[in-house]
Amino acid sequence: MSSAPPGEGLVIRRRPHYKSRTGCQRCRARRVKCDEQHPSCVNCLKRGVKCDYIQQAADQQTPEHQELALEKPPYLDLEMFHHFCALTAYTLSTETPVRDMWRIHVPQLALGADYIMDGICAFAALHKAHQEPDRRESLLYHATRYHTSSLEKGLPLVSLITPENGSSMYIFSLLTLFFNLARPRRRDDSIMLGSGLLPGPVHLLRGTHLIRESHHALDRSPVALVFQSTERIFSYWKMHTPIEHPALSELHSRIVSLDDKDKERQRILLGAIHTLSRSYTFRDDIYNIEDKFRGYYTWLYEVGEDYLNLLSEANNEAMCILVFFAPLIRDLEAESWWVEGWSFYISEEVYSLLGEDFRPWIAWPIEQIGWVAPVQTEK
Repeated sequence: MSSAPPGEGLVIRRRPHYKSRTGCQRCRARRVKCDEQHPSCVNCLKRGVKCDYIQQAADQQTPEHQELALEKPPYLDLEMFHHFCALTAYTLSTETPVRDMWRIHVPQLALGADYIMDGICAFAALHKAHQEPDRRESLLYHATRYHTSSLEKGLPLVSLITPENGSSMYIFSLLTLFFNLARPRRRDDSIMLGSGLLPGPVHLLRGTHLIRESHHALDRSPVALVFQSTERIFSYWKMHTPIEHPALSELHSRIVSLDDKDKERQRILLGAIHTLSRSYTFRDDIYNIEDKFRGYYTWLYEVGEDYLNLLSEANNEAMCILVFFAPLIRDLEAESWWVEGWSFYISEEVYSLLGEDFRPWIAWPIEQIGWVAPVQTEK
């Protein structure tokens, strides 16, 4: 693996960007960058509006997919619902109370909210496709159909959250997040936003956290089990003094050494490293997989919006910091099938965007996860 800039006479074969720059109609009307995710862009998900990509996903089918649609088993809905309750729910937590919430309370909510039922079936179909390679193509197709249906029904309610539907909307947001993490990435997929990089699931996670923070009625609902199990780790994450980590300290020193005249930008970058160091605390073996997961993802919704803005602008230093989050994701991939591959996705995207002078900065994290830099070819 080579993390240094390419030598003379060599050229990096960069990963091409296949998406158009037009974006969905709503983003174009608002003159904002669109990440062009299907079946709904992140901007539309955040605003709780129906993205025109949803209708495209419903209308446009290849001949192969039309054939798969005709082959839908008559009891597929029941099969997916059962699979979620019997198997998928157990992959979402190792703690019995939280597992019970997913396998008992969430299915009960689904009986009164069809967008949750569709979300359950979508996620279960992805899980089953992960387990049964011989049915993979058909299951992935139907997973997308379920997910599209869930978005069509659930998105209009995002701006109408009440104490009565708060639990259902919170679960809807979680299932949408899990689906976007778990869905297989195609060759033309990208986690880039505009000219920069901002993973869609980061927005979804922050949106989910916002629903929880804004609707305290959830604290008295069955889904409060998720909050209660998280509160202890979240409090420790915010209050403890993190131990100095050599790789993060080196990254800190590199940014300081640039002598950036924009002191505000430097403050934002160093702040992002400091908050990331809090999550690095949980790499210690004394923490179980649940605590690691909570300690890691807390960085994604605690890091400042100004840092995310730098990411979306393809700021080199900000993208380097993001790659240092990849080893944390890698720690989780063996235990959580729905985050598999994300450490590589992020590293590949960042490497393709980084200026050559900055590629040595990410040598340590990409070595940690075992990602291999693109093949170098002679001119």
